[in-house]
Amino acid sequence: MKKLIAMLLAAVLCLSLAPFAFADDVSPIKGILVNAENRGFGKEATSVILTLDDTAEYQNLTAEDYSFNRVMIDKRASKETDMHPVSVTYTDTEIIFETEPFIVESSKRHFSFTCTDERLNFVYADITEISCPNVDLFTDEEITVGTYTMKYHLYSPDAAEALPVVIYNHGGGCTGYPGVLMDDCFASAWITGDAQAEFPCYVIAPYRASLKDSSVSQEEDMAALKAAIDKLVDEGKVDGSRIYMCGESAGCMFTRTFGATYPGYLAAEVLMSGGPWDIDEGTSLEEAVQKNLSSPWSDEELQTLAASGSAVAIVQGLGDTLSIPIRLATAYKKMEALGVNVVWVPYSAEKFNDLLRSVTTIYHIGNDEPVKAYDPITGEETWQDGLFHNTSRVTAWDPFIRSWLQEQKLDK
Repeated sequence: MKKLIAMLLAAVLCLSLAPFAFADDVSPIKGILVNAENRGFGKEATSVILTLDDTAEYQNLTAEDYSFNRVMIDKRASKETDMHPVSVTYTDTEIIFETEPFIVESSKRHFSFTCTDERLNFVYADITEISCPNVDLFTDEEITVGTYTMKYHLYSPDAAEALPVVIYNHGGGCTGYPGVLMDDCFASAWITGDAQAEFPCYVIAPYRASLKDSSVSQEEDMAALKAAIDKLVDEGKVDGSRIYMCGESAGCMFTRTFGATYPGYLAAEVLMSGGPWDIDEGTSLEEAVQKNLSSPWSDEELQTLAASGSAVAIVQGLGDTLSIPIRLATAYKKMEALGVNVVWVPYSAEKFNDLLRSVTTIYHIGNDEPVKAYDPITGEETWQDGLFHNTSRVTAWDPFIRSWLQEQKLDK
């Protein structure tokens, strides 16, 4: 009986203390805002703002009193670090931390923020908002053609005249509709302030269900995407002579198939990390060019492309072991011979890293002499580690691609 009474008293004591130990108002923090930009491998934090009722009693604290702990600074290497803010600024109700970039959502597993005044400590789950304008400014849209409804992200600039449109077709590894913007930065890179100041344009990033759902055909995806573009043209928002379609990997193949299906519709195609799959590594360029390859690279289709007036930029990562360089190089040589307005844009390892606007770096793994990657067009050699398939992570930041696209226009 005494044991039972003791247990009941202990339970009552715990219940009486619980409101004090876990009350919501223990922390003075009312809100936590992370400001970020979507770059090469996800949203990268640039500043963090804590909102309080009054910051007066904390304004003696310096940057050294605060620490961001176990934040992800290299997604490819899963590299985490602890770091102090670059600077701290106080207003009456806000504490503003400027920080070295870290990848926000990749840090959620281990992240914590600590202060010498423990009342300002918090963890990832306490963050109330992640603001990322070059993702947040897209709207969620859908369009129905027949029985099929396609979902897509749309960025609409504030413009009084018809503008170009850039369409991005994701690859086969896309993780679903939200992943269209977040699996890589290609679409969101076009809507940063600098990009829009240089090249104002609409941006469409469709989710192509045909890659994951066998009940949806590629023809349905193409018809729906064309309808979404036509809607903007018919509304006077998009210049029908300046429609630019870009695609990576499976999206590269879709882009070329779209161009073959609707010849003379696209002013330009940017083909990244794809190519005719019936070309094997080790095949010489001369041998490959002799083959009449399968759709969408057949000689007949490339002749139709040449007559359409569409321009083509072919982008190839030289260390890519999935879309090996010989494949797009073969297509390039055929287009060049047919008189297509085509440019070859190879990315060596060094150039890839130079363009990669991310805290993540692509690097050679191991201490041995690196395996060389070879450019069939220029003869350039660079090291590889087989991780250069996702060229879209840098193509969108490439000033050459941006300026080249602006120059392309159909005669209509």
